[in-house]
Amino acid sequence: MIKISYPIDPIELQKFKQDYIDIFFKYVQYRDAVEDTYKIKSKLNNLGIPSIDIKILLVEDFSTLCEKEEKIDYLKLSSAYFTKYPEKDLKVEDYCTKYKSKVLKALNYEGRQAQISNFFMQNNDKLQLGTCYTCNIDFINMFDDIGDYQNSVEFCNEADAIELQKIEKIDEVQASKIIKIRNISLLTSISQLSSVLTAEEIDFLNNMTLKQQYKHFTLDHFLDKGSNPILSLSLFNFVPMCYPCNSLFKRTLPIVVDKKKDCYLSPTHKDYMFDANVSFSYINHNPTSKIDNVEDFQLKLAYKDDAYKIHSRIFKLDGRYKAHKEIVLDLHNNSIDYSETQIKEFAKMSKNNTIENRSNIKKVIFGKEIFDGEVQKIPLTKLKRDIAKQIGIDGVKET
Repeated sequence: MIKISYPIDPIELQKFKQDYIDIFFKYVQYRDAVEDTYKIKSKLNNLGIPSIDIKILLVEDFSTLCEKEEKIDYLKLSSAYFTKYPEKDLKVEDYCTKYKSKVLKALNYEGRQAQISNFFMQNNDKLQLGTCYTCNIDFINMFDDIGDYQNSVEFCNEADAIELQKIEKIDEVQASKIIKIRNISLLTSISQLSSVLTAEEIDFLNNMTLKQQYKHFTLDHFLDKGSNPILSLSLFNFVPMCYPCNSLFKRTLPIVVDKKKDCYLSPTHKDYMFDANVSFSYINHNPTSKIDNVEDFQLKLAYKDDAYKIHSRIFKLDGRYKAHKEIVLDLHNNSIDYSETQIKEFAKMSKNNTIENRSNIKKVIFGKEIFDGEVQKIPLTKLKRDIAKQIGIDGVKET
């Protein structure tokens, strides 16, 4: 439903990709696994048999991944190549089988989920994570399991022992020391703890570095890893989703059947345009009258490109959005109660009849997210904007 926003600046995008590669290659065990593939790769290349560059594969854009159909098939069944190269001897086939095994070992997803999730969490701002990319109904976000504090000094003065121990390197002993000092006199600076904490511990407190962050999303392999093991670790094959979309509805169901033809159906693809090709509308037989209840109108999804229907079917958008028809009812009724003319009158009454003030009044009446901000930041924003456009509310932001 929502296209994922990656860094636009080429330098930032390159760093983003390199940071992803580094979460694997910083481990000796992973480097060794990749090195094992290189030992056989050169032999295959000398024989004119294609091989794979794992570093490139990790960060290749989604459309290019889907175009590598031949290599993907080769790794699924290396012996398929020997219908094309019957003259190759069994030793070469053995090389291919070993190469396939070592590549799939290096690309194994199991045991690496935490690393990948942490990468997405650390790049929350770059990716502008907000709501689920496939439904725009539920939030997908990170959260800290501590209270809301203005700064680290306030935290040290007010947090209890359990909260203090959520900071990196702070255990029960250090927490007790902090509480003992603040009970004598409230802190005005973290440096006042230098007599009982190390410089490293003070630094973690100053930066509020937590031992653990929590995520409110799951990562889905858009092309499932069972059928496409070569893409198990590919950055642009991951779509952050809410739990219902991933675990209850999609599971391993394929959205893309023909990878080359339908790869644009992934929110990670540069040409993904669900918003431009699918829109919400409502059927109301008395558009100038207020609606009494949600049974008095029908909410529909309209498609310019029928290929996106599979997305709606898998994620059950029709039924899930039908549960939010009260939003449509409120927008419709508010548009009747507060016409453009009436909004201008309100602005005149406030003695500030400017375009800006009239815009602010509309935000209060209809909701700020209809006019401002990114569509993924607030749940159900696409629904609200599509219906607001149908009603004819001025100033609706294009998504």
